[in-house]
Amino acid sequence: MNSTDEYLLIKDHKLKELPYELLGHSNLRELDILAKKLQGVDKRLLDIKQLKKLSITSGEKCSFAPSILAHPKLQVISLKNLNLEDWKREGDLKNQNLDNIEKIFINSCNLLTFPDFLCSMKNLKELSLIGNKIKTIPEAIYLLKNLKRLHLENNQIKTLPEPFYEMKQLTYLGLDSNPLDADTKSRVINNFKITFS
Repeated sequence: MNSTDEYLLIKDHKLKELPYELLGHSNLRELDILAKKLQGVDKRLLDIKQLKKLSITSGEKCSFAPSILAHPKLQVISLKNLNLEDWKREGDLKNQNLDNIEKIFINSCNLLTFPDFLCSMKNLKELSLIGNKIKTIPEAIYLLKNLKRLHLENNQIKTLPEPFYEMKQLTYLGLDSNPLDADTKSRVINNFKITFS
């Protein structure tokens, strides 16, 4: 473990469970976890009252309690190589205030569907869902009026909902390595002035 009073890096590839009893009474603002054998992250992480940035990279068997996203101070979340295949679309987040979150990265986490609750994050500026198994994007994505950067590379998206094309505020849109149909690809190029590799 490397740490300062406000930052903690846990890098232990044998760690199976987080030391919640140590974390809960700290002034941590940033927690970075690299643990291949970590089995899960649960809502006890909410006990870190000042936490603003959370990054977790683990093996594919690690689960993550969605209720952690409702932490009142959390602004940046990065999840990589977790098993979120069975994440409920609404889960513990129904009626939760998620306005504090500005950036969320859920990459290579086996997501099968676009989590609907992401569309309620009014202050979200960057969203990354790279390397999942997402096939459709919800129409409600247009509600993300502050979203500037959207990473959807390497999923299974074929088409985009009509309201998606109204998201003119996007400064970056990544859709490479998706089986987009010809009409969708053409509309994306014309509406967002991007090219595909």
